[in-house]
Amino acid sequence: MTYLTDKGYWELVKKRTSIQTIPKNHQLRQFIEEHTPSGIDKTCIEIGAYPGRFLPVFGDLNYELNGIDFVSGYKQAIIGSLLNKNYSIGDFFNEDFLKFKPKKKYDLVFSGGFIEHFLNLKEVIRLHCNLVNKGGTLIITAPNFNYGIQKILHRTLDNKNFLRHNPDSMNPKKWAEHIIENGFTINYSGPVGYFDYWYEDVKNPFIKSINNLVKNTTWATSRILPKNSFFSSPFIAIVATKK
Repeated sequence: MTYLTDKGYWELVKKRTSIQTIPKNHQLRQFIEEHTPSGIDKTCIEIGAYPGRFLPVFGDLNYELNGIDFVSGYKQAIIGSLLNKNYSIGDFFNEDFLKFKPKKKYDLVFSGGFIEHFLNLKEVIRLHCNLVNKGGTLIITAPNFNYGIQKILHRTLDNKNFLRHNPDSMNPKKWAEHIIENGFTINYSGPVGYFDYWYEDVKNPFIKSINNLVKNTTWATSRILPKNSFFSSPFIAIVATKK
């Protein structure tokens, strides 16, 4: 088995998810903007592009936007949304990333919340690296389900969602090792942000009430718990440059 979530699962997600843009005040967006070079006369591709949350971030930084996803019919919705914002549009591929045979490379390659759904981490990272132009940037982000309080909360209160993720793949140290092997230098590797919490698919009323309590008090706990900490941060990320 390679995938922890198959195409059928993501088709269901697509049915209940509309095209989105990550808000400008979102801490992960702010991290990406801080670590992304200007995109003038440059190209980027998002791996796992639907529902298009991050592409507008790179559009605002003047990149030509490209994407790949294997959910059906995603291209028309995403391209229409991006054209409405007057972004430069490249190619959008409706393919399985593990079987993708790219004809060109990109100045920036990004995936968010993607690699942790696979068991073959080294191979998935290699495929990311192969898409990057010399001198280009690779940015990978994922939820932080493998450390500290985030692991405890998701494993106990959000278990169905937790089991769709491979904790061993949510490890920036491992990412860095594999990325360096592919000819990159590391610019950043580690946790991102102040404490936050979300959950999915919880039906038990008691567990759901605890989840809501944790979620609704993040305004207070985020001020107490450390920022950019493996113990409490909601995200992990790596930024690397191809030599």
